[in-house]
Amino acid sequence: MIWKKYLRRTAGVIICILGLFSMLIPLIPGIVLLPIGLYLLSLDSPALKRHLELLYVRYPVFLRIRASYRRLFGRGRDGQE
Repeated sequence: MIWKKYLRRTAGVIICILGLFSMLIPLIPGIVLLPIGLYLLSLDSPALKRHLELLYVRYPVFLRIRASYRRLFGRGRDGQE
C-alpha cells in the first residue's frame, strides 16, 4: 500500500510544522507534536530513526507516544503496513 507511505510522510511533515509553529505561538504544546511528527517520518528514514532512539533513551515518556502511533499507523518497514 504505497498510499499509506505517502500519508505517513505527509502527516509527519504537517505535524512537525505545527510543532515548530506552536513552539513560537503557544496554542498546542510543540514539545509533544515534534516527536510525533519525527516518529512518523522515521518510519521511512533510517538516519532519523537512529536519532530518535537516542531521544527515547533520554526521554522515556516518548516511548508511550511511539507505541500508540505504531498501533495507529503501522510499523512501516517490517511489512506490516
